[in-house]
Amino acid sequence: MLRLVLDANILVSAFITPTGESDEVLRRAKSHNLYLSPFILEEVWQTLHYDRIRQKFQYEEHEIEQYLKNFQRSAKVIQSPISLDICTDPKDNA
Repeated sequence: MLRLVLDANILVSAFITPTGESDEVLRRAKSHNLYLSPFILEEVWQTLHYDRIRQKFQYEEHEIEQYLKNFQRSAKVIQSPISLDICTDPKDNA
């Protein structure tokens, strides 16, 4: 069984386009060991709360909450044991 980490962009895309390629990646990943960090989950939460995205895709707060709760149950949420300082965008170092 593979150990996988999915980027926040894949998770956001799978949420807003449930029949798209990102959703297919997510569905396939669920048959493996999926690992996420609190930072990735926070980035998904923040992105899904952008007004322009919410207005365009028309979803409710409870849908976001349920989506993220599903990951907390099905994925292994782990803290990174190290910090990196190699990217120009400090958020990408998390």
